[in-house]
Amino acid sequence: MTTFLITISFLIHAMSLLALIILFQRQNKVQNSEKKMKQTAAEMEEMMTAFLIEIKEENEQLIAQLTKAEPIKKSSLLVANEYEDKPLPPLTPRKAAARAYEGAKSAKTETISKADIPLAIQMAEMREQGMADEEIARALNVGMTEVRLALKFNKIE
Repeated sequence: MTTFLITISFLIHAMSLLALIILFQRQNKVQNSEKKMKQTAAEMEEMMTAFLIEIKEENEQLIAQLTKAEPIKKSSLLVANEYEDKPLPPLTPRKAAARAYEGAKSAKTETISKADIPLAIQMAEMREQGMADEEIARALNVGMTEVRLALKFNKIE
């Protein structure tokens, strides 16, 4: 009887040691991933700082170039003042032309057939309408996997 209890005790000890080893390995993985995340964050911060410094230098150069630029001549100011004094013509004919153009433009967009629209866009529109993957696949004559992949690549869930 004691040998049976000792055997069970050894088995329990072996299982607990195995569990400790597994937990230790998981803890190491978590710590390594935390270190990588901190390192990545530090690298990103350094890159952003370098980018901001570069932008600041470019802005300073631009300001220096603009301050060195020649002042605007008086003749160009006089020409600008002449245009300001003239009254502007009424805009109603332009508005009517714009409305007519928009009407023609909308008529052109309606003539686009569904065959011209890419499958991914058609799938996205069907998903937005609430259709299931199976229904989309049947309507477009494509496979289920293709529908799921296209929606996944376009981040439509």
